[in-house]
Amino acid sequence: MALWNHPLQGIGIATGLATALATVAAAAELTLTVAPDGNDAAAGTTAAPFRTLQRARDAVRRLKAETGLPDGGVRILLRDGVHILDETLTLTPEDSGTAAAPITWAAYPGERPVVSGGRVIAGLQRGADGVWSTTIPAARDHAWVFRQLFIDGRRYLYARSPNAGQYAVANGVMEADGKATARDRFVFERQDLQAWPDLADVELRLYFSWNTGTFPLKSIDPATRTAELGGPAVWSIPKPGMSTCPYVVYNHPGACDAPGEWQLDRRTGELRVIPFDNEDLATATVVAPFLERLVVATGEPEAGRLVEHIRFEGIAFHHAAWRLPPEGFSTPQAANTLGAALEFHGARHCAFTACEVAHVGRYGLWFATDCADNTIRQCHLHDLGGGGIRLGTTDRPTPYERMAHHNTIDNCFIHDGGHIHPGATGIFMGYGRQNTISHNEVSDLRYTGISLGWTWDTVPSGTRENIVEFNHVHHVMRVLEDGGGIYSLGLTPGSIIRNNVVHHVGTPPDAIGHGIYLDGGSAGVLCENNLCYDCGHGGIRIQHGTSWHLPRRRQRRRPLRKQPLLRLRPRRHTHPARHLRPDHHQQHQRLLRLRPRHRLGTHQRRPE
Repeated sequence: MALWNHPLQGIGIATGLATALATVAAAAELTLTVAPDGNDAAAGTTAAPFRTLQRARDAVRRLKAETGLPDGGVRILLRDGVHILDETLTLTPEDSGTAAAPITWAAYPGERPVVSGGRVIAGLQRGADGVWSTTIPAARDHAWVFRQLFIDGRRYLYARSPNAGQYAVANGVMEADGKATARDRFVFERQDLQAWPDLADVELRLYFSWNTGTFPLKSIDPATRTAELGGPAVWSIPKPGMSTCPYVVYNHPGACDAPGEWQLDRRTGELRVIPFDNEDLATATVVAPFLERLVVATGEPEAGRLVEHIRFEGIAFHHAAWRLPPEGFSTPQAANTLGAALEFHGARHCAFTACEVAHVGRYGLWFATDCADNTIRQCHLHDLGGGGIRLGTTDRPTPYERMAHHNTIDNCFIHDGGHIHPGATGIFMGYGRQNTISHNEVSDLRYTGISLGWTWDTVPSGTRENIVEFNHVHHVMRVLEDGGGIYSLGLTPGSIIRNNVVHHVGTPPDAIGHGIYLDGGSAGVLCENNLCYDCGHGGIRIQHGTSWHLPRRRQRRRPLRKQPLLRLRPRRHTHPARHLRPDHHQQHQRLLRLRPRHRLGTHQRRPE
C-alpha cells in the first residue's frame, strides 16, 4: 500500500519573490496563490504558486516586516484540489491584518479548494470473505491511531458491539469506603465483555442521560464480571437516578463484522473494511484523519496583542482527528471541554464566510476566550464528531472583559453531528455576552440544537445580552435526553430568545426533549414569539430560576411514535422543509423571511 504524505519542504525566500513583493507593496491589494501541485520555492503567483499554506503565511510575515501591508491588504488564493496539511496552520498576532488592509484566505474564483488534515490510504484489496484490507506501515505499533474513516466522502462505522442497540450495566461497584458508587468500574452481564488481548485498545462509550463518556478498558475480571476503565467518569456508574447505564464496545477483536464497519489493528497496521453495499473500494478515495486541529490562531491578550482582521472565504476544511486520552474523556454536559478543528483564542474582527467544515472528530469551529467582533456567516458544518460551533469557555470565573463578546453566527447550516460525542450541541455558548445567533438551520443532532449559558445557579457570571433569533431547529435530541431545541442555563440578564421555529424534538416516551428548555438557574431571559411543535415533552419547559419573561408563546404539541430510550441508528427523513405541517408552514415562513436563507445543500443523513 501507499500512504499519501507530503513532507514539509524547506522555506526559502526566492529573490524574484522578494522583488515582486517590494514592487506591489503599495498596490491596492497583493494576491498570492497556493496550489496542491505548487512549489514553495516559487514566486507565489498564479503562474508559479506556492504549495503550502504555511509558505504563504510566511511570505506575508516578511512583507509586513520589510515594507508593511499594502493599502488593500493581502489575498491568499487557494486553487482547486485538496491541500493536505503536513502540520496545523498556526496564526499569531504577526499574521494579523488591519481594518483597511485585512488578510484574506479565499478560494480562487470559481473553484472550491479543500484543506485536509487527513491522509489518503491506498492499496485496499478484496478478500475471499468480502472484507477489504491493506497494511499501513505508518500505523504499526500504535504510531498512528485513528478513530474515523471516510470513503468517497462517507463516514464509515468504527467497528462496535452490539451492531444495534446497547449493552447495559448489570450493577455498580461501591467505592472502598462504601459511601458512593464507583465512577471507573462496573459489573457487566455475562458474555458482554471479555479479557481480550490488547485490552487498552478496546473502548467503551457510556451513556449518562444527557451526556456520554468514552474510555479505554483497563482491566476485566471474569470471575466477578467487573470492568475497570482507564479513568473515572463525571458520574457514578450508573448515574444517580438511572437504573442502569447503556454502553457500546468499540474496536474489540472481531468487532468488524457488519456492513459499513472498519477496524485498524494498532499493532500490525492492518486496516479491514466491510463495504456498506457492494462498493469497489479499490477505486475509492479512502481518508483517515491525522491532525486534530487544522487551523489554530492564538493571540497574546495579556500583552494587548490579538489575532485580528483575518478572513476565510469559500474554503472547505475536512478531515480532523480526535484522540482519546489514556484516562478517557467525560464531561458534565455539551462536550464542554472538547476542542475544535478550527480554534481561535484571543482573536478580534476575524470572519468565516461561505466556508465548509466536515468530516471532523470534535467541534467544527471555536472562538474561545478573548474573542470579540468575529463573524461566522453562510457556513456549512456537517458530519461532525462533536458539535458545530463553540463560543467562549466554561472556565469559571471568566473575567468579564475576557469573555467572548459581540460575535455573530448567522445564516449557517449545521447538521449531522455527535457521531463520536453525542452530547455535543449544534451551537454552544458557555460564558459569553452580547453575542448574536441568528438565521441558522440546526438539525440532525443527538442532543441539543442551540445551548446558551453555563452554570446551574443564579450567581452573576457576566453572561448577558445574548440574542438567539430567527433560527430553524429540528430533529434534535435523537439519542440523549433532558435537553431541547434551544436550551438555556444560568443568570443571563438581557438575553432574548425570539422568532425561532423548533420542531421534532425528542423521542417519547422516555427521552426528555423540549422545544425551548429554560433549565436550572435560567434567569433574566426574554422568550417571545417562538413557534414550537412536535416536541416530545412540550414546547417550553421552565425548570427553576428567578426571573424570565414569556409575553408571547406559540407551541403545539403532537405525540411522536414511541421509540427506544437510546436510538443509535438514525431515522431516514427528507429535506427539513418537507417536515413542516401545512398549518405551520405559513407561520414558519413569516418568522424566517427577515433574511433569505443561503441554501448550501440538501439535508442528508449518514449511517451512524
